[in-house]
Amino acid sequence: MHFEQVDTGKATFEVMRTTARAPEIVVLPGAAGGIRDYVALCQCLDDRGYSVIGINPRSCGASSGPLEGLAFADLATDVIDVIEQLGLATVLLAGHAGGNRVARMAATLRPELFSGIVLVAAGGKVPPEADAMAAMRRMSDGGLSKDELAVAVKTAFLAPGSDIPDAYIEPGDRSSDFQKAFIAAIGTTPAETWWAGGGLHMLVIQGKQDRIAPIGNGHQLRDQFPDRVHCVDLENAGHALHLEKPDEVSRLIAEFARDLL
Repeated sequence: MHFEQVDTGKATFEVMRTTARAPEIVVLPGAAGGIRDYVALCQCLDDRGYSVIGINPRSCGASSGPLEGLAFADLATDVIDVIEQLGLATVLLAGHAGGNRVARMAATLRPELFSGIVLVAAGGKVPPEADAMAAMRRMSDGGLSKDELAVAVKTAFLAPGSDIPDAYIEPGDRSSDFQKAFIAAIGTTPAETWWAGGGLHMLVIQGKQDRIAPIGNGHQLRDQFPDRVHCVDLENAGHALHLEKPDEVSRLIAEFARDLL
């Protein structure tokens, strides 16, 4: 992996690349950002022959830019601006957790830029389980000991029996400031604004044990748009399925990418 900076004029974004080739897949992280959590998934996709970039949102890692007063469309426009600044042709856009909403908003604004969308742990309508959401809030608030953080991570993000990924114990390039801006922006944007994903074909990959984005979200989307939404439920996977099962998730994305050709 190597990293570069992309200045869009509105903000500067840290971009992670698997190769120097023109990327075919763009990966967006969750609501707290942190593209380094997706190294394993991006490397698996590269091993399958797909050049990948991941975009760190504002204030995450080496990305910078104002966070005050951002609308949700601004977060999607950031992705569009990076893609255009890099001069990319049509790409497959994959978003995990909160990033799945950004992906659908970007596709709604500029559907011609994307061959399709992959939604990993796609929430939006079916609410999280209460204790999992409480655990995620404790993590966001900070101040937890390492042992307390491990319990919160296991409750919120992992299927029973999954090992705790180091990426969720160490904050890495995630940003609580961006997470607050994301929550504020999504809170003023009706789900109907971005839910349909610009009319594009969508692959939904979700963990059966996801307690933050229950699988009913993907099932609603599939039932609403059966002609263009394919949904895959993975056993023994939670909200962090990109870390629990990177090889399986990458295989599904690669197969979807081939089907779009």
